[in-house]
Amino acid sequence: MKKRICKKAALCFCAAEMAFQGVFTSYGAWQNDGTQWQYSIPDTRELVKSSWYQVDGQWYWFDQKGFMKTGWHLDTDGQWYFLNPVSDGTKGKMMTGWQWIDGYCYYLSEKTNDKYPKGAMYAGERTSDGYKVNKSGAWTDENGSLMYQPGRGIITAKEKGNRSRTGSLIIRGGDGISSGRSQQTKPAVSEKNDLNSEIAENTGNRTEESGKTVTDRNPDENAETDNEQNTDLTQDSARKNQVHWKIYFTDSSTHQLQLAPPKSGTIAEGTDLAVNFQTKIVDSENHIWKSLQQSPYVITITGPQDRIIYVEYKESGKAVQEADPWKEEKEHLQECMELAKRQELLFSDSILGDLPDSRFLAENKSLCDMRLKSAAAKTEPGETKTFYVIGKNYIPEGSVLAEVYGDNLEYSNIVEDKVTLKEDVYVLSRFQIHKKKPAYEEEYVWSPGEKQHWNVGDVQQRNLDGVTYRFRCIDQNYGDETDGERQKALFLCDSVIPADTGSFYSYEKKSDGTYGYEFYPGPVVSFGDLDSYKHSRIRAWLKSVEKGFSDAAEIPTGVNYAYEGSTKAWSGKEPSQQELRPFYIGSQTMTDRLFILSVDEAVKYSSWLWRFNGSEKENPESQQSTFCKGYWLRNPSVQKEEASVYIVDLAEKNIHSGKVKPDGDSGDLELDVTGTTGVRPAFTINQR
Repeated sequence: MKKRICKKAALCFCAAEMAFQGVFTSYGAWQNDGTQWQYSIPDTRELVKSSWYQVDGQWYWFDQKGFMKTGWHLDTDGQWYFLNPVSDGTKGKMMTGWQWIDGYCYYLSEKTNDKYPKGAMYAGERTSDGYKVNKSGAWTDENGSLMYQPGRGIITAKEKGNRSRTGSLIIRGGDGISSGRSQQTKPAVSEKNDLNSEIAENTGNRTEESGKTVTDRNPDENAETDNEQNTDLTQDSARKNQVHWKIYFTDSSTHQLQLAPPKSGTIAEGTDLAVNFQTKIVDSENHIWKSLQQSPYVITITGPQDRIIYVEYKESGKAVQEADPWKEEKEHLQECMELAKRQELLFSDSILGDLPDSRFLAENKSLCDMRLKSAAAKTEPGETKTFYVIGKNYIPEGSVLAEVYGDNLEYSNIVEDKVTLKEDVYVLSRFQIHKKKPAYEEEYVWSPGEKQHWNVGDVQQRNLDGVTYRFRCIDQNYGDETDGERQKALFLCDSVIPADTGSFYSYEKKSDGTYGYEFYPGPVVSFGDLDSYKHSRIRAWLKSVEKGFSDAAEIPTGVNYAYEGSTKAWSGKEPSQQELRPFYIGSQTMTDRLFILSVDEAVKYSSWLWRFNGSEKENPESQQSTFCKGYWLRNPSVQKEEASVYIVDLAEKNIHSGKVKPDGDSGDLELDVTGTTGVRPAFTINQR
């Protein structure tokens, strides 16, 4: 495996130019002999040879002469890998995921597992997302027929005659949901691959025999792994190689201040680029910045990576400006905002610079209540937390906390500051809440296997990804169509796992060469890219944590029906089955130990849908937060306009369909990725 082959620390390469005292210094170590690329380690200037090497976060393979390889590669671990042969700024990088290559579709492992290292081609089995590939790694239907589309994807060989091309194969509903019958469908391949189908590079010979396409480096063959299989571009196409470039105008010390909009473009490799720019910039706070480089800046652009260039500036004082009559008030309000953000950092381990002001501002009671309920939901029983709400033309008050939690939560509200800015008044309120331990803390928590027969109300404690959750028995006679004679006990999680669970920020260098906070979403986030539970993110995560549920029964969880309609808002524990119309979409076969409820199960167990933490009354407000306003069900919607799946709504107390992932236009980085729908897992145990 490549991780064992390359024991050296991966060097993070940035093909950038840094301006310092009028001189640009290149930190790159790529070399081109006129036809092929090599890479030398900057510290030793030694060429990387016969090895994998990670450059700027991407893996490349270099042969015994140190030349970067492209196309198919059979590694010493016996696995096939594919290295991008297209000059699109990422030439030579190891590719992952589904890739169309020469009209066939292959799956290259997206992460290392017990059998396949990252980038290794799956062959002769089902992929991690449930599709069949033959011994050559090519995608097939359930009957073993190749899914071939001539001319699609990355073309590694010349073909005789005209090459036909097809558009993206995107069929929503991987289990026949869209059409009402079972279909062999596939996750959409990235648009980049469809663009690559327009670019043909001579990376190997190809013959056609009996309708089957074979390359001289097809994974089916026991080809030698010498450098000859890495044929490069012809001289004509080499002259057309394009390199993407981007220039940032930043401070010289941290590169975090963007002093002017970046410039970018594409240019032929080996061409001189001349860029004119301002040598003096005055920022929004009246600081004067002077560049350390003269304009215009001229540089010869080379590949194979995108070229990232920094023009650096140094602060040289402040510009004289007319006095702002509201300057003190603006600074005062900013101090209040920073105080609220610093407290939020302590409250929820958030990143100070990435929290939008909207998290703290409340212009009315509805927005204030949402902020308070979100904070209370993040407070564990027995904890005391402090946070701020800034009311805009509104005095924050906490009556909603008493309405939702009653005597189980104590709070105080102190107005600490007030700022008048033009026509607006901002009120800084400091809230402190203490959540009492709920009644279920006194309940007996059974250990797995401690009872022979489980009863409604029995509680177990289980671990999911290092976090302990309580599960409550809601049916002691649970059965399914295939195992109706042997009854089971159904346990439902006593709380909802929010969509942002496991998400975090990391300050680091980004792929485009800039510096800043990178958001890493957790395992829950959204339902997935499709409306199929079988291939959803939710099921994939639950599968990964099933090891803590070895005593749970493996039960059928196939989704055979899509639904239309919704229950009435505020219907609560009495939703009408007639309001949700089922449509048969074909039999789906799959089993799970840990799962989420279906629509028909949600209706059947409606008295439990909005009850949490052992409460005898519906208390959905106890689970509501910014990232938890409902939880997913397994069934899709029959609507074809957009992929939708049914959810249990905590705010409206009803069942309706919702998009499988957020639109990404909320303005909040986290919400754009994670959404507001969480997960409420369930499992069953055979009764004795």
